[in-house]
Amino acid sequence: SEDKLGGAVTAGLGAGIRSRWLRTDLTFDYGGAQKYQGTIATTNDTSAKIQAHNLLFNGYIDLGTWTLLTPYIGAGLGAAYVRTSEYSSTGAPPFTPVPANTQWNFAWALMAGAAFQVAPNLQIDAGYRFLSVGDAKTGADAFGRRMTFRDVHNHEIRVGLRWSYDDLRPLQ
Repeated sequence: SEDKLGGAVTAGLGAGIRSRWLRTDLTFDYGGAQKYQGTIATTNDTSAKIQAHNLLFNGYIDLGTWTLLTPYIGAGLGAAYVRTSEYSSTGAPPFTPVPANTQWNFAWALMAGAAFQVAPNLQIDAGYRFLSVGDAKTGADAFGRRMTFRDVHNHEIRVGLRWSYDDLRPLQ
């Protein structure tokens, strides 16, 4: 069997500080609902929507600047607010709908990317992020049963703008 978690668009905002080669920031990301599809016990097809919003404290190491390009690596720790809804299964139907469930989980991330300087105080940032938001659970059905989706994580391609209000040096 194969479990799949569909893609979603995410929007985020952050603020931070930097030194010569080290940056830190606090970010909030609003995650769109992702469609889960999978199989349980080889016969029951299941689906659900899983949505995660996260608040992360991140640290980055800038690996040097070549012309206008600055590659970096980073890691983040924080919390994720995970919502699971619209659960369905082709197995024995529940007598009542399975309610949505929300929970807070520990979240962590690993990042790598590069920033391209387009103006003295503006960079375009493009990178990859692995984000783990922990487990997602449905609400309890009429029999008190819950479905748990273990270790929900995303592989993300991210593009954004980075504005430095205190760094107005000319392009190098």
